[in-house]
Amino acid sequence: MMKKHHWPVSMAVVILSLSFGNLVCRADPALPTTPDSGSHDSHSAAALYNLGNSYARQGQAALAVLNYERARILAPRDPDIRYNLRRLREAAGMTSGSPGFGEAMMWFSPNTTYWIGFIGLVLAGAGGLLWCFRSPYRMASRAALGAGLLMMTFTLNDALMIGQLMDRSVVLQPVAASAAPIAGAQTIFTVPQATLVQRLDEHANFNLIRDSQGNTGWVSKNQLIPIISHEGEIDANT
Repeated sequence: MMKKHHWPVSMAVVILSLSFGNLVCRADPALPTTPDSGSHDSHSAAALYNLGNSYARQGQAALAVLNYERARILAPRDPDIRYNLRRLREAAGMTSGSPGFGEAMMWFSPNTTYWIGFIGLVLAGAGGLLWCFRSPYRMASRAALGAGLLMMTFTLNDALMIGQLMDRSVVLQPVAASAAPIAGAQTIFTVPQATLVQRLDEHANFNLIRDSQGNTGWVSKNQLIPIISHEGEIDANT
């Protein structure tokens, strides 16, 4: 028999999970098309990887790194993407391209992450409902709750890692990082081409950035290409 005071919470979890699933099903997964391609599939991991290879062969390291990083978001465990990205950085004499290590913890593509979270939420809701009944449903409820919570943990982890990439950009050309966001300010250090940096702040036409060595300085915005646009999409207008 179900305990009456458990009904609201359990039903709320189930309704929330079903609502979330409906949003996922209705969401358009399309991203803007990438350069040199007008096809709807040009934002797939394979297409971005091939585009990165093309830019690498042309000697355009920044655009190659940009597309490899975008491909890595959609296929974070792909060994070919990781290998080519590492080889390109080594050939250019770059250190680790990321200011942090969080991206290495990503397990799934964004779409897979959403579905895992949805299924985990459904399992947690079902486990909550079963828990309201007396045995023999207690074992099943514990299993559903455990599986649901584990799946939701993976989703939360990947969501946080993707969130970290929202403020990451690739340096298009070697650029001087200054002490202040004004023209003619004292140069602190030079940021090499194709370096992956973190945007910390902005003022007028300048961004305050931090590189993988922890150095901070102001650089011109037009020398930075965001991996993910401010609208949360993989920006293809570069």
